[in-house]
Amino acid sequence: MRVKLPRGVVGRRRYVAFTIVPHGPKNPPSRSELERAMSEAALYLFGVLGSADLDFSIKFYSGRSGKGVLKTDNRSLPYALTILMTAAAAVGPFTLEVDGVSGTLRGLARKSCSPTKTL
Repeated sequence: MRVKLPRGVVGRRRYVAFTIVPHGPKNPPSRSELERAMSEAALYLFGVLGSADLDFSIKFYSGRSGKGVLKTDNRSLPYALTILMTAAAAVGPFTLEVDGVSGTLRGLARKSCSPTKTL
């Protein structure tokens, strides 16, 4: 039997659509490079105890286009964005653009997608 946790214990989810834009002819980093840089940035910025409290993961990432979706909770959102920006700068000469933030993937697709943008 599965135990159901109270709503207050489980944090509210936030999904962040982002794009990593390279400077020059260099390709965006791969998913493994970005995840490794994010874990190193979390340890460097917040330490072992601070990064243990944070909840973030990459839900989707395309190394070709540099577009991705980061999953986090509402308490960790500013810290996750800081980690993502630090990791993008640490991997190479890249700029991070945040396309939208939403509580659901459907809402994120509505907010971040326009006729010119595709997720």
